[in-house]
Amino acid sequence: MSKKRAIEIVQDLMQTINKMEVKSIITKSGNSIFKHPSVSKTSLIRKKDKLIKKYNLNKKEYGITKNEG
Repeated sequence: MSKKRAIEIVQDLMQTINKMEVKSIITKSGNSIFKHPSVSKTSLIRKKDKLIKKYNLNKKEYGITKNEG
């Protein structure tokens, strides 16, 4: 993956994280074999941080401007 694509993904993750509610209602499944189909906010934050660290991105590169979001 290129650095440009990593920046796009980090921006998308930030927008998704910002749109998520503080507390989400997760329904428990009767079958513990399957995971819940939606991703948690903490999981998205971890992915974002991992990409930022891996590609050595700074805030100027991936920061969202007022026009974008």
